[in-house]
Amino acid sequence: MSFFIMKMIFMKVCLILFLLSFYVSNSQELKRQASHGFTLNLVDSTTASQYRMIEAKGMTVQYVLPDSNADKAGIIHNDVILSINNIELNSFEALRHKEVKRVHGDTSVYSVLRDGKALTLKVKMVGNSKEHFEGLVFDYDSYAFDEGRVRTIFTSDGSPQKKPAILFVPGYTCFSLDNMNIHHPYRKIVYDLAQKGFLVMRAEKLGIGDSSNKQKCTEIDFNTEIDSYRKALETLYQHPETDVDNIFIFGHSLGGMEAPFIVDGFNVKGVISMGITIKYWKEYLIEMLRNQLPRLRVDYLQSEKDLKLYDNLLHQLLVNKKTPLQMITTNKDFARLLLRDFGTLDANMFLGRDIKFSQSLNDKNMIEAWLKIDTKVLSVWGESDIETLNDFSHRELVNIINSKHPENATFLELKDTDHNFLKIETIEKSYQINRGGNIGALMPTHFNHKAIDAISDWIKETISN
Repeated sequence: MSFFIMKMIFMKVCLILFLLSFYVSNSQELKRQASHGFTLNLVDSTTASQYRMIEAKGMTVQYVLPDSNADKAGIIHNDVILSINNIELNSFEALRHKEVKRVHGDTSVYSVLRDGKALTLKVKMVGNSKEHFEGLVFDYDSYAFDEGRVRTIFTSDGSPQKKPAILFVPGYTCFSLDNMNIHHPYRKIVYDLAQKGFLVMRAEKLGIGDSSNKQKCTEIDFNTEIDSYRKALETLYQHPETDVDNIFIFGHSLGGMEAPFIVDGFNVKGVISMGITIKYWKEYLIEMLRNQLPRLRVDYLQSEKDLKLYDNLLHQLLVNKKTPLQMITTNKDFARLLLRDFGTLDANMFLGRDIKFSQSLNDKNMIEAWLKIDTKVLSVWGESDIETLNDFSHRELVNIINSKHPENATFLELKDTDHNFLKIETIEKSYQINRGGNIGALMPTHFNHKAIDAISDWIKETISN
């Protein structure tokens, strides 16, 4: 999980491409989520004046995706959307309301202001298309969990024989793995591995994408997320293309930290873990802040003073199980830190998820979890990874595992590679690019496909041995 990424999510978001899901009933067939298909920006006082509005409310349309549901409804650039299905759009949080999210077959009603005139526009929503890519086959399915179902996507080359199978477990953020941007590193990882002859499984986080669950990803604790992925692993064993003797887990970032908890008790062939820490969550966050605050141009002296505050704040939040609201009411400096560095002062939210997620994660002994599993492990570290900060956790993980299970763990260093599998020459350059918010510009051209080659070679060698 990146401090820079969290800053980008919480502090720099002014536009949002409205691709949101809706919770459906617990049935065997999940309906496809239906995107509205426009980019929106909150109306401020300046915009309200330009539009001759009495008060600033609603959202302006910055872009309409051609042939999208919004386009079919007749929404155009510069429209002001006051409400969707009677839900007023006066905050980005309103976009997450259950009456705003739609699935295939639902109707959306937009209250629009255009050139000073009020309009009501309607459209019957069409669900998002499924993924398609030449030479690959995509099998959409789901499994029962949390009083609903979780969307799964199996990707393979379509050949009829049984295949080594990989459950891909993503990082911290609550976003959909379905129909990712063509340049997204996760999409490239999945497609590269499928083209190499593996069956690759993705499972959405709770309430994300098509998934229909009682709880959302942002509301659950660490243990619930682990239980969902353990159910996903059970489902992978049952897929007709799975070679059950050769099942692997590929965990990235938080997913790599979740991997030993997911596979505990399962007879998997191996685990790939990239971009992780083996430290307690509180210890890692303190270290992350110490390294990254000065590189975010926080004065060194101020940074040191703030770290003492953080030591107390994070202990109260993660060890004593206090809420952010309880802490910011006791010390105004706590509010300053949370707003400056994490972009939120929500009563119960921390790092974009309910505080109980971080609290339950901090309760976990990572070293104990890794020592419990007796399987081959590939510990993958990118030389330019600013999230792991250095190679300590990945090298030490190998030492820890091999101390109990000799020769089970292997260290793989990816030269000039960052947390996102992007080719970046140095960690200093990686800090510079992330600080400038330019990391997305590298995704089309800088993905390190050779990293996936190396991981694939390790999987095949593990199978052959």
